[in-house]
Amino acid sequence: MTESDLLDKVCDILSDEHNTDIPRPVLQTIVRVLSSEITECVAHGDAVALTNFGSFRSKDYDPRKVENPSGVFEIPARRLPRFVPSSTFRQRCKTVAESLNHL
Repeated sequence: MTESDLLDKVCDILSDEHNTDIPRPVLQTIVRVLSSEITECVAHGDAVALTNFGSFRSKDYDPRKVENPSGVFEIPARRLPRFVPSSTFRQRCKTVAESLNHL
């Protein structure tokens, strides 16, 4: 699903189930602001938790040395983003996969 697909789906749900017509450009701005804010929070080391979806956080890694046949390399310290799905999210994925006989 792309951002465009997501916007189409949200527009459809809002108009069909909630009788609300929010213009697509407004929804696009909301999605982009949410994405940007989550990115900035995680980049600064803060966690972002979305109920029934999951949490975004970062993990800091210390610098380390790695050896291989070409020599020894230094890997610098870094911060990487992580997503931890909620139990609701995990259970839904499991249920759908089981219904599709993928497990």
